[in-house]
Amino acid sequence: MDRQLLDQEKNGLDRAWEFTKEINENIRHYNEHQTKYRTLASQWLIAAMAGVGFLFSANTGFPFDNLILIMLISLISALGILQLWRIDLVVFQRIIGSFFAAGIELEKKYPDLPKIKETILDRVPHKNAGQNLFYFYYFIIALFLFLTFLAFIYSSLPNNISQFFSLKTIKLLCLLCYIAILTFLFKYMWRLSNAETRERK
Repeated sequence: MDRQLLDQEKNGLDRAWEFTKEINENIRHYNEHQTKYRTLASQWLIAAMAGVGFLFSANTGFPFDNLILIMLISLISALGILQLWRIDLVVFQRIIGSFFAAGIELEKKYPDLPKIKETILDRVPHKNAGQNLFYFYYFIIALFLFLTFLAFIYSSLPNNISQFFSLKTIKLLCLLCYIAILTFLFKYMWRLSNAETRERK
């Protein structure tokens, strides 16, 4: 009877170890994807800024102001970085958190397993990684939105609506709009980036 119980415990531990290895493999897989998205965001920032710098002095020959192109590039870049943030932190980070929580449960259920994830929770400050990565994406988006509004203010577009509003009014409205968008994005992105996994509570 004791032999049978020992065999059952051993089989259970073997299965738990296999599950642990699979969990670690999935965490590694999604971590690699997150690294690729953050690299892509950095490359996007560099490429967009290079394009904006080129358009400031280039003679494109287009029948409209280069600042309109700068405005469009900056706006599209801000939206693109926002989508990278969603995939990275809203999707992949939560998937990793789910695998991590499952690993914690296995370590608690089977004391013979290496306490890797429990040690991480004890030694690493109890902050969601999203709290730090949030700033990486948020400030890039804020920069592109700033360039968008700046290019709009100094482009030929305000001249077309100056019959309705003075230039000072247009600048003030752009500033208020910029602040409102940044405030909304901060609250929205901060809330989703800091979604805590259950094992940290």
